[in-house]
Amino acid sequence: MPGLACYAASRIPEPASAATRQKRGFVRPDRQAKQVLRPATGRDDACMCRGGTINQPSVDACTFAETAALSATTLDCLRAETSSVHRRLDQTLGLVDRLQGPETRAALVARYYVFHRQTENAVAPFLSAVADLDFAARRRSPLIARDIQALGESAPPDDGPGLDIVTRCEAFGALYVLEGSSLGGRLILKDLARRCSPMTGLGFLNPYGALTSGLWLTFLAILERETASRKETIKQTVSGALKAFAFAELCLSKESSN
Repeated sequence: MPGLACYAASRIPEPASAATRQKRGFVRPDRQAKQVLRPATGRDDACMCRGGTINQPSVDACTFAETAALSATTLDCLRAETSSVHRRLDQTLGLVDRLQGPETRAALVARYYVFHRQTENAVAPFLSAVADLDFAARRRSPLIARDIQALGESAPPDDGPGLDIVTRCEAFGALYVLEGSSLGGRLILKDLARRCSPMTGLGFLNPYGALTSGLWLTFLAILERETASRKETIKQTVSGALKAFAFAELCLSKESSN
């Protein structure tokens, strides 16, 4: 489904060099040498993936050394445990078609707002204090609210069911879904451009522009640092991601926009 943690689960874009990312502030210099991540061992105590072993990353997932270094534990488990929900949402939500149609775009963007706003509110108590994450700058709901206004509508109120996040690691798992959508959103825009669709109200699909790759890699580094220490923390992170995907399905289903 182009649009959810990796609103399309596609390959990660080519990153800037380490020197460029440091210059732009993506990676703090004092963390570059210290941030050594646990290698993938395939042992039962390394990961809570299916069968208790780590699935080896695909070629697409390891097209450059930095991502391979980041995919030792939590990232592999997230990919393995969310792949089936990715496929299901790809097949059922029809996001590109609904964003193309002027009669359905505004309603769907409003549902994106509910998903992002409620998820951000659920994870904020756990993640706002992570200094190098800059969580406030990663909030996308204000941008979606402006897109809704550009479409001549008002942002919906914060009511209805929310997302139940109970641990810090679950919050990181849910944020994995939100941040991954910044990759797939760019693919949605390319698809819509090929269809000659107007782009009004779709700025939220590409919130970081040229900074997308660097911010994604920075998030992955923080994710591993904060969650990959034990089986239980990885399990909680996967749980948070699955909760966020389920909430996305609830918010973005065709029925919810009617």
